Amino acid sequence: MIKKILAVILGLLAVVVIIGILQPAEVVIEEQYIIKEPMDKLQARMSDDVSMAQWFSEATGRRIQTVEQENSRGKGYGRLLVDEPALSEVATSLNVDIYKPLRHSVHTNFFLTSTSAGTTINTFSTLQKSGWSRFIGWVFRPGNRWSNMLGETMELVKEEAESDFVALIDGFYIERRPVIERNYLMVRSRRPFEEMNEFSNENFPRLDYFIQQERLRRFPFSTLYYDLNIDEEMADMAAAVRIDRDLQTSPGGLQLKFLRRGEVVSARHYGPVEDVVDAHRAIRQYLEENNLHFDPPFIETYEVGARDVDNPEDFVTLVEYYLPED
Repeated sequence: MIKKILAVILGLLAVVVIIGILQPAEVVIEEQYIIKEPMDKLQARMSDDVSMAQWFSEATGRRIQTVEQENSRGKGYGRLLVDEPALSEVATSLNVDIYKPLRHSVHTNFFLTSTSAGTTINTFSTLQKSGWSRFIGWVFRPGNRWSNMLGETMELVKEEAESDFVALIDGFYIERRPVIERNYLMVRSRRPFEEMNEFSNENFPRLDYFIQQERLRRFPFSTLYYDLNIDEEMADMAAAVRIDRDLQTSPGGLQLKFLRRGEVVSARHYGPVEDVVDAHRAIRQYLEENNLHFDPPFIETYEVGARDVDNPEDFVTLVEYYLPED
């Protein structure tokens, strides 16, 4: 009887060994998610492995320790790897060691791509098994567990990322947010439509020179639009730059403009400034669909412009419309 029991036990062990030998030491798991947040913001969220570890913990009830954090112990927190970040597509990677019930390592690549439906995230997770985890891991199915953990975590990221989201119109993320009081130094003029770019190019260096002379904090340049007369093809506009304090006297030939605190509807345009009109069109569609009005001026702020990068495809322009005060 004892021999039969031993034979059965040995037989089961043999089966486990055979199955373990047949199990691959490495498994690749692919998933896809869509989150409605601009890719640059989403990439910034996912490039912080401290936050990712916290999200995993909140979503799954399990604590994870990233390899970057382990390696940086005593040196500060580690970070995710970001390879050649671009505005249209970026990649990040996350290395994780999981210890229970079996120790195994997971390396997940996140590929983010901007689409009209939102930011598409394709994940490719490489799960590496060795030792006992290879032989008996098929019982615990670590691949399925990781897929579930990753899915639960991405749902939490999605919930947080889309909390301020109000609309996605023609690929533009429309946001509503409060802004504080702002002071601008500017040159205002009425110009024909064909002279608008020339007007800005003439006055931005002038504003920049004054900022350097006064040692003011450097903000991106902006254009303030008070009125666009389509029939006459004339623009009441100002080349402007935000300054960090209220000046006592207005410098010669330049004006000071105070913009109140309030709520703005905004969108970011990625690409050449000549195409920013599409962002304006998306915001105005949102305003019209929600029966909202705006107070002039509406503003273009060149967060990434010609003095920052050479390629116009990499320009980033923030477009803002003030909502009327209550």
